[in-house]
Formats: sequence, structure tokens, C-alpha cells
Amino acid sequence: MEVRVGINTGLAVTGDVVDGLDVFSALGDTTNVASRLQSLAEPDTVVVSDATRALVSGDVEARALGPQEVKGKKEAVLVYE
Repeated sequence: MEVRVGINTGLAVTGDVVDGLDVFSALGDTTNVASRLQSLAEPDTVVVSDATRALVSGDVEARALGPQEVKGKKEAVLVYE
């Protein structure tokens, strides 16, 4: 099994997305960017945004992948593996 993970930090809207069904989800730009980061990740790696790297920099070693173009964003996103 190969796993790819994308993590982004920021605000998101959470809650039941379908009235009457027990379907809980997180929506917004933060989750959209996380999804795009996942698609940039190689198998069995984790790719994080600059905002996430800043929060974990004292505990996690990260390699800069540079600015990456992601769908839905006008400016490139600085990412780390």
C-alpha cells in the first residue's frame, strides 16, 4: 500500500453537510490546499504547507520543495516534504 499525505494549516468550516444525514465534513480553502498538497506528494511521503511547517519546525525535519503551482490558487504555495 502506498500513502500520500498533504497537510495545510488554517481556518476551515466544519459540520454536517447534508441535512438529516450524519455526514460531517471540513470545507474551505485550507482543506482544498491540503488536498492539492496530497496530490504533489510522492508515495509514502508527507507534504506540508509553509504555515504547517512553521508550527512543527522545532519537532520535524523538513526539506523545501519550493513554490508549487496548485489548482485554485493565484500564487504558488511554498511546500515542504
